[in-house]
Amino acid sequence: MIALSTGMTRHRERLDGMTPPGLQDMEGPSTPCVESSVLGAFVMPRLDRRIGSQDVLEMTIADDTVAVHAPAWLGVGASTRSLFDHVIHLPETADRHPDDLSDDELDEFSALLVEAGIRHVVLSGGDLAQLRLANLLRRQRPAIRCDVIWHSSFVQFREDAQWESFKAILRAADEGTITKIGVLKKGMDQLLRTRGYAAELLYNHVPHLPAVASHPGDGAFRVGIWPSNVNYRKLPHAMLAALAQVPGVKLEAANLDDRCRELIDLLGLDTGGISSRLLDHEVLLDRIRATHLTLSVTFSEACPMLPLESYSLGVPCLIGPTSHLFEDDDYLRERSIVPFPDRADVIAEYTRRALDERTELVDAYRSWAPTYNRRARAAVRSFLA
Repeated sequence: MIALSTGMTRHRERLDGMTPPGLQDMEGPSTPCVESSVLGAFVMPRLDRRIGSQDVLEMTIADDTVAVHAPAWLGVGASTRSLFDHVIHLPETADRHPDDLSDDELDEFSALLVEAGIRHVVLSGGDLAQLRLANLLRRQRPAIRCDVIWHSSFVQFREDAQWESFKAILRAADEGTITKIGVLKKGMDQLLRTRGYAAELLYNHVPHLPAVASHPGDGAFRVGIWPSNVNYRKLPHAMLAALAQVPGVKLEAANLDDRCRELIDLLGLDTGGISSRLLDHEVLLDRIRATHLTLSVTFSEACPMLPLESYSLGVPCLIGPTSHLFEDDDYLRERSIVPFPDRADVIAEYTRRALDERTELVDAYRSWAPTYNRRARAAVRSFLA
């Protein structure tokens, strides 16, 4: 066991050994995604350090593997916490871009990991700062293994930053700096393996099961739209237009831009809480819990966390036909996956049906999720092997 102080957070400690109301724990509280055979083997002296302005947080690691992610990317952060027990923020806070990290900061960070005896670092996201960190780690201790997880889809090759990052990951793998590449987009693992890379598919998951469908307790059906970003992959306009065709619904939303708000006014949608900013993760989960249905009918995804988080809270979620979620369950596939994400009339039809079948949908998810989650944990173990 390694005692490490790095501003690291253990994502499950917020549960305090308790299952939140309305949730059923699948295999007991705080079930780790990655099991360790060296638990309790040894304890290194605590390292009291600071990285930049980071407060020292004492942390006990059950093995010698940590995952690193940038908190600015909320989806990547939620995914990383779902996959790994021990995660480090780099940079420390969400208001800093990874590209802003100085060489001195990265050097200090890598030295801390080396001194702590970390032998395996998973770089979740694969941004250029993480790849700089991998080079430093390998220079300081060549035996350290560095892997990368790529969270993006094929469509994102069109985005300059994602494309440059993807090419840099492949170069790092060619040079031996990176050992394995994990992907969340089904089919990308196969592509990379055909090109000679050690690549494996990972599955985002949420370990808890909903006990019952949510009951917000007001007359209107509250429908939530929670885009992480209003861009060409996650445009909410068709979803907003769909709600104008469903009587008796009230919109709850966050992170909507001015055009979306103009459309809401133009359509005369009944609204509850509408925020123009991105919500903190815990606040977002609380907001979802107070709704009847989530709409996340997007145009491109890898393995989105939002549908899993929503269903785990007892709130069904409609998604677009872009990921592998629910493909192995006939009922969830037919009811949760909207086949035409740019057709408001189809989204409206699926919305009306989902509101009528909320109990059945949550029951189906509760039956489907345990097998899926076991597959997800097995994939992590295979990736780390």
